[in-house]
Parts: sequence; C-alpha cells; structure tokens
Amino acid sequence: MRLGSWVSGLALCLIVSTSLVPLAGCKGAGRVIERLSAKLGHEKSVVVGEAPAAGSLVAAQYQFRAAIYHAHAPSVDVHAVVKRLAGERFSLVADDAAAKQAAGASIVVTTPAIADFAPPDKAHLAHFARGLSARDEDALRASQAVTVVTFRGPGQLATTQYRTALELMTALVGELGGYPWDEDTRLVYTAESWKRLLENWQGNEPRIPDHVMFHAYRDEELVRIVSLGMLKFGLPDLAINQVAAGRSTSMGSLANVVCQTLLEKGRLDGAGRLATSIDDLKHEAYKAELIADLEDNAKRRVELQLAVAKREEGDADNRLLEIVFPGSVKSLQERQSAVVSELFGAHDSMVYVQHDRSLEAASARARQKALAIGKRYANGPPDGEQLQVKAPFETSAGGTEWMWVEVVRWHGDQIDGILRNDPFDVPTLKDGSRVAVQANEIFDYILSKADGSQEGNETGELLEAREKAGAEVRSK
Repeated sequence: MRLGSWVSGLALCLIVSTSLVPLAGCKGAGRVIERLSAKLGHEKSVVVGEAPAAGSLVAAQYQFRAAIYHAHAPSVDVHAVVKRLAGERFSLVADDAAAKQAAGASIVVTTPAIADFAPPDKAHLAHFARGLSARDEDALRASQAVTVVTFRGPGQLATTQYRTALELMTALVGELGGYPWDEDTRLVYTAESWKRLLENWQGNEPRIPDHVMFHAYRDEELVRIVSLGMLKFGLPDLAINQVAAGRSTSMGSLANVVCQTLLEKGRLDGAGRLATSIDDLKHEAYKAELIADLEDNAKRRVELQLAVAKREEGDADNRLLEIVFPGSVKSLQERQSAVVSELFGAHDSMVYVQHDRSLEAASARARQKALAIGKRYANGPPDGEQLQVKAPFETSAGGTEWMWVEVVRWHGDQIDGILRNDPFDVPTLKDGSRVAVQANEIFDYILSKADGSQEGNETGELLEAREKAGAEVRSK
C-alpha cells in the first residue's frame, strides 16, 4: 500500500502497490561501502562491478550445513545413526577435506563442544526462530550438546540432494530429539516446523522463500538487502544496495523472484544479464501466488543487470551477486522503484476531499509532533525506525501537490528524503526521487517503530472516518 498524497490541497490520492512475499528483516552490523564515482566535474554515478560471465552459475559443489541442539549429549552413537539413515544416498567421510575430494554426495558429522557452537541467543531468536514457543526458546538456550551435519555433493544435483538431506535431518531429529538449525539461513526450528521445509515442492523445485533468508539492515541512511541460503543450491547469494526503507518489502519480493529464477535457470542470459519473468517460473504454486497479487498493469517481466559484489561482514561465506541499476546516484531509488513497478505493477486512484478547520487543526498537531521526532534524524534514521512526512510540491499548473517523503536526514529546517508517491502533476519528480522539503511546511507524519507499531497519520485517520460516515449515509 502506497500512502496517499494531497493534490492542490483538495484531492487525496491513494496509490496502491502490491504486497508480495514479505521481507524477513533484521538489524545487522553492515559496513557501508562507497559506491560512487568521484570524477571531478562529473555527476556521481553508481559504480557497477564486474559482470559475471554468461553461462552456468552452478558451482562444482554445493554445501548444506545443519545442526541439532540437544538438552543432553545423545546416548547413542550419532555417527552410526547417521550412517544407517543415509544408506547409499550419502557416504560418511571423516572431515571437510575428504568431503571436498569425494566424487559423489557425502556427509561429515561432528559434535563440537557447545561453547564452540553455542545456540542462538534471545535477540537472534526474536527474528530467526520458526515455530518455537517461549518454553522451546528457553530449552534451546539451555542445550548442553550439539550435532553438526555437513552435506556436500555435485552442484548439478544440489536441489535433489538438498531435499534428501532435509529428509535425513527430519529422521535424525526424530531419533535424537532436539532443535534443528540451518547454518546457511541461521534459522532454528522445532521438529514440526522443520518438517514443513519438505512442503511446497514441485518435483525437485523448492519454493525459494521457504529456504532462503533475506536480511535487511540500515546501511547509513538507506538499507542493504542480502540473501542467505543459496549456497545449498550451489548458487551465489544476492544483494541489493541503497534501498529506501519503505521499499524494503517490495525489493525483497523482487529478490525472491530473482533467486527463484536463478535456481530454475542455473545460468545467466548473457554477461551480467538476467531476464526475469513471473510467467516463465516453473514452480506453478509460487507463480500463482505471485500472479494473484499483481496489478493489472504489471508487465510481469524485467531484464536485470547483475554484478559481482564484495561480501560484507555478516554475509554468507559464498559468492555474491548484486542487482545493479546503472546511472546517476541521484536517481538510483527512482530506477529501483521503476523496476519493481514494471514487474509487479502499481495502481493509482484519487478521492476528492475538502479542507476545513478540523483538518487544519489535526495537521498542526501532527506537525508539532513531527518536529519533536525530527531531532533524532539529524545524523540519519535511528536503527529500527522509519519516518515519513507529507510535504508540498508545486504542480505544473501552479498549484500544490502533497506527497509522502521518507526522511533520510533532518537538519534544522530542511528535511532530505525520498519521495514515496508517483506525482500526478509534478513532471520533474518520480516515485523514488531525492527531494528536500521545509520542516515548517509538512502536513502530517507517520513514524514506524522498531516494535512494529506506528503513530501519526492524524489527518489520514480523520479523512478515513469521514469517508466511512459518508458511506453509511449513502447506504441508508
């Protein structure tokens, strides 16, 4: 849902965008990388890394590492149990060096000291637990032993053998008890929630959002999105840099579709080029899920440019590709928004309302609250927060169009931000444009907090109540 804008002080514009696969986010300790060219006398532009070569992206070997946390050390010979469960599907080898040399699928089983492979702490579990109750979390953190199982095999057989590995781990948890952990995605499960990883497959095609995790974290003023989990498919992980916080979910949806495309194709369409089409996805259930949320004007396909990316602290120990949007840094977020709209579509509508004293009073109250909040944004957005303000822009006809702006810095009377609406009558601006507005001119605000709650939008609530009252009158 895109937030509404006021046109000429009279019209309320509600711009609706599709809500697709939610982006699973967390705060991380990312280090910002300067991505700008610094040629004197030239406009700064996005630096595009080396284009990956055309052809297969599948590595010679895949790796999938899982673990089981136990309340106490198992009373059985874990190696013997794993060997029995594996049968002829995987060969049990001594260590990682032997696994790398193995011609076929292999397993390495280790039982490190719990201090060396500690269970995730409470802060981690807040974002990365699947199906755990409060009691489960307490039991997990009290674990006294851990079994680590590493699967390796030919990259071309990754999806088939990954599914077999999930089945083996399901059986192992059934015999040993405990809480399974996916080292790649850093997710911890109950026995029941782990079983659900075997659902939503189409033959040997998994639904990527079930098996790959996306981290979204503040990288100075904007957000960096990066995947975890593609290593198990023998494929590179994916990053998107310099994303507006308000676009994290839609960009995460794009990243999910790209990862599904990479999984199904296993290759690029040219050097650094990937044609991404929802209609061409092989996983029918996931495709249907996406299509059900598309807008009528969605083109359903887009050609993307990928580049080799440098890993940051906290990224997966894997190759990394980045979706790049070549061009001016100033219009980077415009190009990102345009790509998302091209693939998924967007819908605009307008509702006319009349200003009056009660609306102006609500606006004045909102402005005062926003001015107090703005002090926290002098050095950029605080972790976990997102602030938007509704600000005026002059139309081509000399009127005023009020639109939502995501605040990236608030210094004194000036607010620097990123436009969250497609203007109706401001030809020089687009959704995603970098803008500067005056603090004393804002009409309303919305503050999204770290705990998921929101405050503000006082004028919007007033208009919604009026619209509801009007609808009730008309229905009588």
